[in-house]
Amino acid sequence: GRLNFQDLIEPKEKPAAPEPKKDDKKGGEAGAAKFDIAGIEIDKSAVSYRDLATGQEFALSDLRLQTGRIGEKADGRLELAVSAKGNKPALDARIELAGDYKVDLAAKAYALSKVDGSVKGKVDQDTIEAKLTAPKVDIAADKASGEAVSADFRLKGPRRNAELALKIDGVQGSAKALVIPKFTASIALSGPDMPREMKVPLSGSIRADLEKQTLQTDLTSKFDESNIQAKLGLAKFSPPAYVFDVNVDKLNLDQYFPPKPKAAPTTPEGKAEKGAAPAKAAEDTPVDLSPLKDLNANGKLQVGALQAQGLKLANVKAEVKAANGRLDLPHSANLYEGSITGALGAQANGNRITVRENLTGISIGPLLRDFAQQDRLEGKGNVSMDVAGAGATVNTIKKSLDGTAKVNLKDGAVKGIDVAGLLRKVKSLGKSDEGSADNKEKTDFSELNATFVIKNGVAQNNDLDLKAPLVRVNGAGAIDIGNSSMDYT
Repeated sequence: GRLNFQDLIEPKEKPAAPEPKKDDKKGGEAGAAKFDIAGIEIDKSAVSYRDLATGQEFALSDLRLQTGRIGEKADGRLELAVSAKGNKPALDARIELAGDYKVDLAAKAYALSKVDGSVKGKVDQDTIEAKLTAPKVDIAADKASGEAVSADFRLKGPRRNAELALKIDGVQGSAKALVIPKFTASIALSGPDMPREMKVPLSGSIRADLEKQTLQTDLTSKFDESNIQAKLGLAKFSPPAYVFDVNVDKLNLDQYFPPKPKAAPTTPEGKAEKGAAPAKAAEDTPVDLSPLKDLNANGKLQVGALQAQGLKLANVKAEVKAANGRLDLPHSANLYEGSITGALGAQANGNRITVRENLTGISIGPLLRDFAQQDRLEGKGNVSMDVAGAGATVNTIKKSLDGTAKVNLKDGAVKGIDVAGLLRKVKSLGKSDEGSADNKEKTDFSELNATFVIKNGVAQNNDLDLKAPLVRVNGAGAIDIGNSSMDYT
């Protein structure tokens, strides 16, 4: 848990220092350090970092660094080239950067020219390539100017291809307040699981107040059927405090990222039905909420019409509140003849997740067909859920779920079995037969009510009450969410 040079960087306790004396001749603090370095040249060097607690390793090799004069007022040329390798994630890349610089700290003046940078290599199974070009950028205390800056990024891999092109027309303002009046960008995403390429053009402006440590970006985009307007920014540079306000009129994510196909049905013995592709063993997905510890964000999102993972929503409104290792996402929307209100929560401490949802006046049949690819229930009414869980993986969280759920539906049907028909059959034949599920049959009901108590990933129900024109059905049992099984009568 400690660096091998920790003793060199830890501050030692010292008595309170007296007030610094002023140097009348220079007008500054007495003893203030000045520096003036003719240049630095490092060649064929290497630096390695290993974290024995996590197993993470990172190494820089074949390092070459050459600079011109470095001082409070200096100019020169910087050249850097280095190879980087690491694990978690696997990294193997070559980084090169070169350019001319000029700095005058007293006058708060900085200049860059003829800057060229590149990155080439691999991250995990993805090949990456990036380029940066900046012909000239001058920043002074009273004025800033610059020529067009361009950057390109490409990623190619077995799961996703991505391309980003950015162009900044110029720089205005001063050292205290920088302004980029116009920039354009384009983002392209494609992959084997995407039926079509997603291309998003962007344009906007950037304003940064360096004294107040604030930044604001105005963005607009129009692609396919979507129009997007967004304000992104920083309310504080260090530590960063993010703010945003995003408005979208219409967005159909399913045309780019369609829902995954439903898993192959199995027989009661657990074998896949004849003709169904063999299902892969379920892989547990890790969940790491530790990045929330350093996240400070506050923002709003509004979407007029949204389709994602089969769900169709309207008037979507969501807020993001993140601070002190906690994330809260209150939200609301209209969907399937009803509405939803709720909040999602996440805490880095304990890797904990909470879900509170209230669906009112929902038409449950089309919702289940679109989202879960299930056609077993019809009806209209209310559904509520309040659950929480914690763990390092998805399955661990599912097995730790605690909370409650409630269903109240009216004027619907349970598909797959006709209870009244079975009773008529029993009466006519004078004996009972085993009934099996048949999607063509259904049991109509006027009311269906049930409550669930969820403990350690198992939802227990003891009060199912289904009122049909000819029969009344009661039920009880348990649904094991963590192991995807059911024991119910």
